[in-house]
Amino acid sequence: MRPLRHTLPVLLLLASVAAPLRAEAASPARRERAHRAKLCAVFDRMRRMYVDSVDTQFVAEEAIRAMAASLDPHTEYLPAEEMERFRSLYRGKFGGVGLGLLLLRDSLVVTTVTPSGPAWQAGVRPDDRIVRIDGRDVAELLRQEGIGVLQGDPGTEVTVEVAGRGIPAYRTCRIVRKQISQPSIESRCLLDSTIGYIRVARFGQTTLAELHRAYAALEEPDDLILDLRGNRGGLLRQAIGMADFFLPKGSLIVSTRGRSVPEAEYRARTAPQFPERGRLVVLIDEASASASEVVAGALQDWDRAVVVGRRSFGKGLVQRQFPLDDGSALLLVVSRYHTPSGRMIQRPYDTTTDRSAYYAAAGSDSLSGTPFRTLRTGRRVYGGGGITPDLIVVRDSTVAAAEEALLRAQVFQEATQNYLDAERPRLEEEYPDYPAFETRFRLLESCCEELLRLAAAHGLAEEVETLGRDRCCRRLRAAIAQRLFGTDEPVRLTLDDDPVLMRAVGTLRRWNEAGAPLLDTPLPQTNE
Repeated sequence: MRPLRHTLPVLLLLASVAAPLRAEAASPARRERAHRAKLCAVFDRMRRMYVDSVDTQFVAEEAIRAMAASLDPHTEYLPAEEMERFRSLYRGKFGGVGLGLLLLRDSLVVTTVTPSGPAWQAGVRPDDRIVRIDGRDVAELLRQEGIGVLQGDPGTEVTVEVAGRGIPAYRTCRIVRKQISQPSIESRCLLDSTIGYIRVARFGQTTLAELHRAYAALEEPDDLILDLRGNRGGLLRQAIGMADFFLPKGSLIVSTRGRSVPEAEYRARTAPQFPERGRLVVLIDEASASASEVVAGALQDWDRAVVVGRRSFGKGLVQRQFPLDDGSALLLVVSRYHTPSGRMIQRPYDTTTDRSAYYAAAGSDSLSGTPFRTLRTGRRVYGGGGITPDLIVVRDSTVAAAEEALLRAQVFQEATQNYLDAERPRLEEEYPDYPAFETRFRLLESCCEELLRLAAAHGLAEEVETLGRDRCCRRLRAAIAQRLFGTDEPVRLTLDDDPVLMRAVGTLRRWNEAGAPLLDTPLPQTNE
């Protein structure tokens, strides 16, 4: 009996310790309550005991940001003012004045003015410089608030002081803000007599309606290039509608799968507007993300389009907005996108590293994709990290770096502005429309020399040599055309210097040899 007398208390002690451990292990809800209590306890202790007074709003905002960042690269918290800008971007409408602006050497240059818009009615014209906004110097405003200061509620007034071309005196313009539409489609034109081109910048509330109008304006060509390069996504419903525009009724477009939300499938609901005989090429790059990848993936999986360019970003996480009482919102990832063949669009990520590394790796060719089969011909496509094009056009990193350096230094922008300051009245008289400009305009040698001078002043003469003098001058000519006539037809002036677009045009022109075999010839089945 002696050993039992010593053993029994030990067993009782172990049992008393193990019981809560078992209960804790069996109760995730209890652990979650403990975690929430810990957060509240730390917040309260800081508020009451910290050596100085605590800005509890700031502490709470930073804590929420940190929690969001710990989950994945795309869950995020947006304060009220950021949330309003986010909504405006995808509504396609915002309260503004109807100006396109360029920050050039601490000067705010007017590049475009919406015809009959608020700023036009107030007397602001292209090439004007805005020097003050509501009595405050523009340079100071830009440092503190950015050009978003011109936006505001429709019906409110903003006063700007502007200097005209070659006119030293300032003039005051009082502008009443109105609701301004922000189009999703950046440009549309015929690249030749048969090939249509439509560039979609984002997926907002009006994207599908704009697509219908753009296609009709091009007189419904059978050969079409849909340019989604640089399109970072937007509204899923609009992306589904765009895929529906090209796919047969009933076709699966995308599915979403998550832990706490039901699995969902989205299918084409109407007959396609693009004809069955039509030939389609979709352009993507490392900045094409989310909704862009849904469209490109669906069209590729159904063998409906040849995808050309570079591997897309790989953002396949579905965000749901959870509004908060103060106008802020949590954009929480709740599920993942899967293409019709079952490919997961989202590329791998590591929440323990800085998000900048994740974004820097966009479009990486180092990802070893998982092979899948398309749904019509069974050809091989790859998943697990963006959409891999059917025709990959490798980016010349040396040329790209030179071009980006010249753009960052605003060499092309400044040369364009200098030319327009001196020549706009003559140009508008001699070239009343774009066809006249495209046919007859020749860039003066002095303009090319000015471009070279500006590049040298920024220490970028070597970058000009890398791009080539002729290419730089062609780009300058295209920039002048875009400032005079908008972004539609001047796309043709950039064709020779856009290898991705050139590959797309070549594929359509030689469809039977270069396009159809990619879509219509299945690869042999293998034991993958």
